[in-house]
Amino acid sequence: MGKQSDHLAPRVFGATGIAGGFAQGCQYPEQLRIGRIAVQRLLDLEDGVAANRKEAARIEVANSLNTLDFHGSERLVRVNSISSGLCSLDLAAILGGSPDGVYLPKVNTSEDILWVDKQIESFENNEKVTPGTIRLVAGIESALGILSLSEICRASHRLSGLVFGAEDYMADIGGVRTPQGQEMLYARSAVVTCAVAFGLQAIDMVCTDIN
Repeated sequence: MGKQSDHLAPRVFGATGIAGGFAQGCQYPEQLRIGRIAVQRLLDLEDGVAANRKEAARIEVANSLNTLDFHGSERLVRVNSISSGLCSLDLAAILGGSPDGVYLPKVNTSEDILWVDKQIESFENNEKVTPGTIRLVAGIESALGILSLSEICRASHRLSGLVFGAEDYMADIGGVRTPQGQEMLYARSAVVTCAVAFGLQAIDMVCTDIN
């Protein structure tokens, strides 16, 4: 079983949000060699991995968690959404590496959090791991997710943070992105408000304008 980052395990994201490497499927050893100073390393099994590479990515992430030196960085894994039908396979593959946290994308209701919480709890019980050691982060990426925020935040003590997924949210509501981003003000404000109210970390959307 992989070794957790001892000084960071109780609190995924610390006080800084996601700050560090984002490694996509089947490229982990190469990407993790680039820069050793990072608060977190987010290993991706979702959008960064092509459909025909999912299984190979699971194997690579599991190997990385068990064998690579992350130099004290928190080790987070973004699994596929529950609706994809791939989440259970992802969890089965990566939990043995004892990641510091699991990032569940496209969370629409509290049931999503409860289901993953039970999978992690079962693993912790079976492996005699201290309950609650592996944290959860929820990706809020839809209109239903925004409307369900209060229930989502209450669903599990394992939950540490909320991440606003702007691109999927805009696709869900049929919106059009503008440079000013006013079309996302309500959703972003809702995520921050609920995160603060429940003592969670709020992680804002990814900036896609690199010019």
